[in-house]
Amino acid sequence: MNQLAAFLAATCTTDDKMTPSLRVDQFWHGFVLHTKPHADFWAAHGRFIHHVPDRGRHNPEEGLKALALTGWKIRAAGFTRAGRLSASKRTDRS
Repeated sequence: MNQLAAFLAATCTTDDKMTPSLRVDQFWHGFVLHTKPHADFWAAHGRFIHHVPDRGRHNPEEGLKALALTGWKIRAAGFTRAGRLSASKRTDRS
């Protein structure tokens, strides 16, 4: 769940295309189904990011680059990643 929060918060800091990990994508699907909290989240952040499924038409090399960019954007937004599948808000700003 922390990784979903980190991913969504980071999407609010950029107009670049971001790609969630499979685990984040699964949590995001669940979040979208809870329409009131989902709408409230985006209203609080002043924008709305649409979930656009890939449908398997991507280039694997481009996908890896997009995941790497996403990881960088998550860290730039002040989050750290513990391994590949989780993230938590950094408490130190050094």
